[in-house]
Amino acid sequence: MNSWCSLHMLIILAMPMISYALENVKFHTMLQGKTLNVIPGISFNDCWSNCEQRPECGSINYEQRPHVCHLNYVDQSGDMVVRAGVLFRKKGAQPTNVACEEKTCPKGAVCDIISKTCKVAECRPLQILDGVDVFGNMVSVGSKKMIRCREGFIPKKEHDSSMIATCEEDGWKNEQLECVPLTCQGLADIGHTESQTYISFNKGAKQLVKIFCEFISEEKRGYTFIFPDSLTSTVKINEYLNRNDHVMLRFIMAEKQHESKIKFLSNYRDTYNISFFNSENPDFSGPSDNVTKPYLFFGFIPISIGYHENLTKGYTCNEQDYDFVNCDNNTNNYFAIYQSKNAQQRCYEEDQKNIRDGWKICAVKSSRHIPKDVFFNSYEIGMGGCGCIQRNCEDDIHHFALGLPFEY
Repeated sequence: MNSWCSLHMLIILAMPMISYALENVKFHTMLQGKTLNVIPGISFNDCWSNCEQRPECGSINYEQRPHVCHLNYVDQSGDMVVRAGVLFRKKGAQPTNVACEEKTCPKGAVCDIISKTCKVAECRPLQILDGVDVFGNMVSVGSKKMIRCREGFIPKKEHDSSMIATCEEDGWKNEQLECVPLTCQGLADIGHTESQTYISFNKGAKQLVKIFCEFISEEKRGYTFIFPDSLTSTVKINEYLNRNDHVMLRFIMAEKQHESKIKFLSNYRDTYNISFFNSENPDFSGPSDNVTKPYLFFGFIPISIGYHENLTKGYTCNEQDYDFVNCDNNTNNYFAIYQSKNAQQRCYEEDQKNIRDGWKICAVKSSRHIPKDVFFNSYEIGMGGCGCIQRNCEDDIHHFALGLPFEY
């Protein structure tokens, strides 16, 4: 028998002997992502001894070459992978402390075999808060981890969006970084007021949303614009506004950006606020026909107040009232903008011209520009009861955006 065959037979015979000799051992197996500490250059037995000396150690990964010991927090989970040359061993039980001569060592301490005393060797696992990413898996004294806000989040307080946490003998230093979903008003609260595109985590939809924040710093207010390609029907748009006394309608007319500041009629402002919705319109008569979702909607007088003939309806645009008297019980009282390009035209010559066209007659050229891809493709205004119902009737206006108002 040649030497290669002898060695091969020796390995085959030896592996069952090791598995019988050591309890709870798996060959060529590794637990990932649960590292408590890494100790290079020690034997398998010493690696296991180090685990036994730590209450929080539940298992080990031992790389036979180059003799590296990985102490793990938990004994086993769904992170098990096949890894050649690695031995995995778990504890039969998870003790809360470890005997050390006549004392016991709590979690975070290790029994020093020479001095027979408990010494702090590692820090407890970092508490990972929502919206936070932690980089680094070491928790031994002296080790460091980077903590930073996840994409779509910002720090709750005024400090950098990342920090370095250091494990010291009395615990972690600089471990607390509280992050919240990014909003335009949240950015202003921590001193960031640069008008530009941002990525926000929408709590209601549990997804990332692309928004444009327009800050008017001298007035401590601004507008949030949601990109149409980022909008889904589950996004909660009320997360992006903190006032509902008006809305900014931005559109492109004659290749120039214009804006109309839309409010309630003056005789209603002390009683009602504008209602904002995404792809729904509870308590409002909404878009006519089955318009493809998503769409942005804002309404004035809700159905629940009771509609009747002779009820004054309409809107104020740039401080000019555009109103009419409801001639029947029609409850339409809204604006909407659509992502879809193929919303069918609805145009009626008998509509009241001042209601139909007021929002563009009052418009002024905008001194602040927003990106072209923030604009939606279609619009609709519904002011039923001898007012108007119009959809995509303008030859020279093709793009629309809705500015959700906030102040700071």
